[in-house]
Amino acid sequence: MKNWKRRISALLCGLMILTMTTGTVYAADLADTSDITDATKTGMEDPSDVDEKDVSEQAAVEQDNVISEQLLGKNIRVQEQPVMLSYDDRYSIYKDKDHEEYNDYKIDHVTNLESKSHPVKTGEVQEQESDEVLTQTDDSNVRASGVGTALLVLVPKEENSEAAYDKIYVHVTVEAAPLTIMYLMGQSNMEGMCSANTGYQLNKSVACEIGTVYSTYAPTVWSWSKNISGINFSETCNSENAADFIAGSMNSASSLSGKTLEYPLNTLTSEGEGKTGPDSALAYEWNRLTGEKVWTVNVAWSDTAIASWIPRQSVYERAITLSKLAQKVYEAEIASGHYTEGHRLMYWLQGETADRYRSAFDYYDDFYTMYSDITKQLTIEKCGIIMLRSSVGSKETEDELAMTGPRAAQYGIGGSTSSKLNNVYVVTNDNEAWVSDAGVRQYFSKYNGKFDYPIRDGFSKVPTRITDVHYDIHYSQIGHNENGIMAADGMYQMMQKHGQGDVTVDWRDVNGKSVTQVYVRQNHTATLVGVTTPVYGAKNITYRTTGNISYDPETGTLKGLQKGTGATVSAIAGGKTITLSVTVLDEWDYSAELGTSYTGLYKDNDQWIYVRNGKADFSYTGFVQNEGSWWYIEKGRVSFQKKDVIKGTVNGKEGWWFVKDSQVQFVDSVEKNSNGWWRIANGKVDFNCNSVEKNELGWWYIRGGKVDFSYTGAAKNSNGWWRIVNGKVDFGCNSVEKNELGWWYIRGGKVDFTYTGVAKNNNGWWRIVNGKVDFSCNSVEKNELGWWYIQNGKVNFGYYGIAKNSNGWWYIRGGKVDFGYNGNVWYHGHNYWVSNGWIRM
Repeated sequence: MKNWKRRISALLCGLMILTMTTGTVYAADLADTSDITDATKTGMEDPSDVDEKDVSEQAAVEQDNVISEQLLGKNIRVQEQPVMLSYDDRYSIYKDKDHEEYNDYKIDHVTNLESKSHPVKTGEVQEQESDEVLTQTDDSNVRASGVGTALLVLVPKEENSEAAYDKIYVHVTVEAAPLTIMYLMGQSNMEGMCSANTGYQLNKSVACEIGTVYSTYAPTVWSWSKNISGINFSETCNSENAADFIAGSMNSASSLSGKTLEYPLNTLTSEGEGKTGPDSALAYEWNRLTGEKVWTVNVAWSDTAIASWIPRQSVYERAITLSKLAQKVYEAEIASGHYTEGHRLMYWLQGETADRYRSAFDYYDDFYTMYSDITKQLTIEKCGIIMLRSSVGSKETEDELAMTGPRAAQYGIGGSTSSKLNNVYVVTNDNEAWVSDAGVRQYFSKYNGKFDYPIRDGFSKVPTRITDVHYDIHYSQIGHNENGIMAADGMYQMMQKHGQGDVTVDWRDVNGKSVTQVYVRQNHTATLVGVTTPVYGAKNITYRTTGNISYDPETGTLKGLQKGTGATVSAIAGGKTITLSVTVLDEWDYSAELGTSYTGLYKDNDQWIYVRNGKADFSYTGFVQNEGSWWYIEKGRVSFQKKDVIKGTVNGKEGWWFVKDSQVQFVDSVEKNSNGWWRIANGKVDFNCNSVEKNELGWWYIRGGKVDFSYTGAAKNSNGWWRIVNGKVDFGCNSVEKNELGWWYIRGGKVDFTYTGVAKNNNGWWRIVNGKVDFSCNSVEKNELGWWYIQNGKVNFGYYGIAKNSNGWWYIRGGKVDFGYNGNVWYHGHNYWVSNGWIRM
């Protein structure tokens, strides 16, 4: 009996509420309720009217929280339990699994009842306006475009002539959505560069659900950015135009500056075209784990060293300017009522190439400087480091696990408890499994042959080889996805404090290999890094040493203080202690690193040392081969400053070798030592050389392999004969000069065997035939200045008279044919007629 009363009461209350909240819009639907008389109510109270079936049916109705009643021929259903949405959710009546009966209906209209939020425009809350709570997008879908309450009015589809209800009222409540913002910083892998063998596969990125993920990407180099996003940007981003790339609100197609966003906020969702890099997977997994909506702000820049990420450097200033603008919009959206504050996270992936040779100390200091300033500029709750690969070897196999300075420092930073770094964690190093085909297969076996997250290309294959996830220093998009998924997982697990009570430590050396025994030389350091499982649990580890050593876990630096045994270094986690024994060797004993049989060069910090049988040999001076090159060793060390011609054995050949910067130079040249200048052929003095050869200072006359600075004359090489003055070719010489073979016509320092004429030197003018003085010449010969009387090969300028050549007899005056003379000449008792210098005999 009481149940029926409750039904009537609930129906009347529900309809009255609808009337009160919607004005007169639905008053006609309610009509007059006077036909529900007291007699009717009394009749309902007759116990005989209620049987077990009625009770059962009523229980079912109350369980559904639905009231329906016949009122004046209108069959109306009021869905009392509201549909609960978060801001920017999409709701489809056909996808509501709790109400499959809606499939026969369509949305007639939406009535917004009470708005509790305000629009955001250009990063500012618009206080004078209120949002529409729901926006209808078609007959079956709405978008939660504000926060508050609204009503969906459903009516039967046209083809649904036998609908159970004439109208269905669906109450909708939209609440503010928790929103997490993620700042993605670093270099190429974080920006989205992809492996050369796969290329930029946007279709392999994760397709996030519409309305759950927002994305911002600031283009760097135009060609890179086009590959990464598929967008032909009209401009790249710097700190001056940063406002062009940050959305004015979380539902805006315009930027803070008022320009149209070229990179849409929904790029990472199924509505967008996708982007390469870890962005979509990070956002997807965080949303899946927490239910929070996510905004990724990618400000990374490929090929940037960490030194460019410190304050006042252009890369850093650009990133901070972009991030602060995004933070402004984020906080405005929260103030507007659209969102509640989720998490404010930073992710860092950097150090593979630009910093691979930096020390852990230097990298740690730069990261500390960068992050200290970031936390002054931005509100950062946690920072997650995605562990880099070393990029010092093949870029594929186990050499990628080498503990370079950046890798050692990042592991140290992840374990640091200093006040500035105590919220920075290494959140994933799962990519370290991808250094062998077997490792790849084992890692990806968790998917059982099919990915459990929505990749745009649903037919994407699960990797089975290294090259499926990385071919060079960059990841394939599948590799990027995994880095993003695991980085989100690691951050979440760390925040939930999962697995941190059972942390284990794996000690690794400079090659990234697990070790149980450590050797370090006195007064020197060795790399030793404690890698934890789970990796985000590193801050739960404390370290302790005994004996004559010191250990800095933040840079992975172990130092030997005094030669001897018995020292230890320990990692203590959750009551468990993992201890290594440490032997401190003699300062110049490399046997632990190289073995007792090693003989050759070894790089010790910034020195190259000659090692014999595992120990430095400072008594040795001579030549040693190392990785294809030959080096000159002076008292056990390579100075890198030696330049000389030195006697010794190289490649099994004894001789004198040209050394520059302490390395044998297998070149052809002329080089000096304390004994003189020598002809070098393929690095070695050629004592058989008798020629004219060059170096950067000129061309030199070589006799018996050595420059003969005493020689002045003409000497030959394969290019010709040359004028030599004090052992060097005189390219400025234009004269007639001699050697032991005769006198020669020199033009530009070289004997010109093509020349026949008259040429001069300091001794006079000479008859030249094919480049050589013809001392037997007694004739009249020419050069560019005229015709001359030659006597015994030389022009006789004192001669006045007549002389002949093959062309006839000529009148000579002062040694030269006088072509201007016409008249008689008396010569040796004869009178000759001269016409234009020519004598008619």
